[in-house]
Amino acid sequence: MPNTAEILVDTLIAWDVRVIFGLPGDGINGIMEALRTRQDKIRFVQVRHEESAAFMATAYAKWTGKLGVCLATSGPGGTHLLTGLYDAKLDQAPVLAITGMQFHDLIETFTQQDVDLTRVFNDVTVFNTQVTDAAHMENVAGLACRSALAGRGVSHLSIASDVQEQTSAKRSPRNLPRHTPERWFEGDKRPDEAQLALAADILNTASKVAILAGRGALHAKPELERTAELLAAPVAKALLGKAVLPDDHPHVMGGIGILGSLTSQEIMEECEALLIVGSTFPYIEYYPKPGKARGVQIDRNAQRIGLRHPVEAGLVGDAAITLQLLNERLKPKAGQSLSRRCAAEPTALAQDDGRGGKQGRRAAQAATSRQGIRRPNAGQCDPGQRFRPKHRTCRPSYRYQGRTGFRRLGLAGIDGLRAALCDCRRDRLSGPAGFRDCGRWRAGDAAWRIFDSRALQDSAQASGDQEQHAQPDRLGADDVPRQPAVCLRTPADRFRPGR
Repeated sequence: MPNTAEILVDTLIAWDVRVIFGLPGDGINGIMEALRTRQDKIRFVQVRHEESAAFMATAYAKWTGKLGVCLATSGPGGTHLLTGLYDAKLDQAPVLAITGMQFHDLIETFTQQDVDLTRVFNDVTVFNTQVTDAAHMENVAGLACRSALAGRGVSHLSIASDVQEQTSAKRSPRNLPRHTPERWFEGDKRPDEAQLALAADILNTASKVAILAGRGALHAKPELERTAELLAAPVAKALLGKAVLPDDHPHVMGGIGILGSLTSQEIMEECEALLIVGSTFPYIEYYPKPGKARGVQIDRNAQRIGLRHPVEAGLVGDAAITLQLLNERLKPKAGQSLSRRCAAEPTALAQDDGRGGKQGRRAAQAATSRQGIRRPNAGQCDPGQRFRPKHRTCRPSYRYQGRTGFRRLGLAGIDGLRAALCDCRRDRLSGPAGFRDCGRWRAGDAAWRIFDSRALQDSAQASGDQEQHAQPDRLGADDVPRQPAVCLRTPADRFRPGR
């Protein structure tokens, strides 16, 4: 008969979870053992600090759209997760946090690491509970996964160390076994017809329409491109929506805000209507002034409609489906539109050099070339610089993971993306020891190549700085063999002792 921890891990496998990020501890020994005996179905990625585990799970969830899972022991192990989990909360990433607790009959007795993590996690979660026994785990494990995916936020399960190893307890009369399905159901989200008609009327009436696209539009590229063509509308991109359309697209005016372009700011000042697609870009001062432009917003979450700009038509639904329905109602615009006028002008990127100066795209690209910055193969992640997100040209084949609503992901984010993109192969990036605060260190240019496993190995062989070595996999046993890892020395390695 399976115990509580085994029920949890089996449930995660049933929910298509294939990787868990975490750090072992004596408060989660039961869960670690369940993972060890199922390592052919689910992989545990050990970190050196629980904060990194939360960031890696968040990056994995953002990149794949799947459930990211992180694991930590009781007390400070659980509290260390909070920074990364707040990032998941503010960027609407589905993440499940699993933490241990002291023995169930010693809770609230001032024992060692006696922290009530359910109260600590209350603000950051959409679902948060303490598991009482194996029968309770059968109910709440799937519910936690479903809540994180449905609410696009953080779920938390806290399990006492002795409860993890308990087998099924006597059930209450109402708790019938196997009454909850282990699968995810999501309907076809379509906007209200009346709001759809109102949005079409606003956009057809306005002579100058601008579009602000965010991460929510990443899966709606063809539909967004068609909308821009019909409205002859320029597109400004929030940082997390940088890859929604390539930077050399005729309708794209660059980014918006501190890391944006001068042209994008000008279209926000001159437009008569603003269509916001999948974005709650937080800097309100860069939007059109209230009353200046009529607002139409598309978002899956009704709570976020009208969050940054006054909206007359709120379309709650999937971006791709909503844009497809909206395009059927739009009338092609002719004449001198805002998009055509902007396309005739050079797109001057606003470089924040500390003195409010402006620098054009060519100068920025020339400076990029002089610094030897390599172009990424699949994405970008920069721990502490504004230059690259602002001036890096986004090609059609690129995917982008940039600055977040709460904090930069840093190298932990890179590892989470690597787990998603490289199918958990043993590609490794070496760097300075002790990445306790990932945002304070630069990983070097090798970070730009980590997203493509083949490019990583080809680059290492070409430069002659490849190292191969084998290390034990610390999944509950030191004798488990590990495949050779590919390591790259980066410019940051000169700070490491012994280099």
